Amino acid sequence: MGVANDKIVIAVFETNDPDEFIGIFNDPVTGEAMSEDKITGGIEMFLLDETFEP
Repeated sequence: MGVANDKIVIAVFETNDPDEFIGIFNDPVTGEAMSEDKITGGIEMFLLDETFEP
């Protein structure tokens, strides 16, 4: 995890089940929990895997 500036946080997660992780991340309960943490402005998610080719 790192901070890009005073308003952006970068987090990296590893999972064996990307579909389940994305489902949990998109669950309305997760959004409610993030709002309690004062997370505003939305999020961006990038799925990184071994298929990347430059």
